[in-house]
Amino acid sequence: MKTIQECLPGRFADLPEKVLQFGEGNFLRAFADWMIELSNRRGELNGSVVLCQPLARGAGGVLNAQNCRYTVVMRGLEGGEGVERVEQISSVSRCINPYEDYDALMEIARSEELRCVISNTTEAGIRFDPSDRLEDAPPSTFPAKRTTGRRRATPRSCARFCMSGFRSSTAPGTGGY
Repeated sequence: MKTIQECLPGRFADLPEKVLQFGEGNFLRAFADWMIELSNRRGELNGSVVLCQPLARGAGGVLNAQNCRYTVVMRGLEGGEGVERVEQISSVSRCINPYEDYDALMEIARSEELRCVISNTTEAGIRFDPSDRLEDAPPSTFPAKRTTGRRRATPRSCARFCMSGFRSSTAPGTGGY
């Protein structure tokens, strides 16, 4: 059997790393990264995505082992007819584990190529922890990780690093979308 690397030749992963994505879960990879893939195919972004796993025990090792390439299967209706599409995603360059290589996360935060930060952190992940410190590598909470990245970013990359991602919420009464 062929590996995904053999079936999907290098495409967009070698482009400049323009997007930092906090989270390596299925939703972001099948939604946000798929849209970035489409943008690259149209020649609009010409950039790749760096994933940052939010937890020490994440999927980074598995993703990196397959060069961050994967397949998205979409099923639904189009014009009243059932459709199924299989898309190969090649716009992700790597997945950083900040618990093992925090300097790699700070390097991308300082990058002049960085254009956007994406996250779908829920309200459960957006919490204050008074024990977080700027010196922590990495801090424990998502807001502290973003603040630390912003503080260590260059002036030009700082504005891009502070851009908000989209929010995903399923908790009742939170107005999630």
